[in-house]
Amino acid sequence: DRSASRLVLGEVRSLKYGNMIRPGEALEIEVELTKSLEDGSFQCKGTGRRRRIGDESNAPAETAVAGRFTMRPVRNA
Repeated sequence: DRSASRLVLGEVRSLKYGNMIRPGEALEIEVELTKSLEDGSFQCKGTGRRRRIGDESNAPAETAVAGRFTMRPVRNA
């Protein structure tokens, strides 16, 4: 059950930056769950792509950021 707990960013690996996001552009984010861990954490990979707002040309989005990261449950004190 992935909705049972709030998650926070636990670790970031292999982070690569591409194009900057500027006014008049939007960041489109795609995240893929790659592995569920026994401690309730999730390994993911994600890509953020730059799109111009209102651009109807269907031009391919340019990668702004990509990497692998872990999301873990919030630890209660």
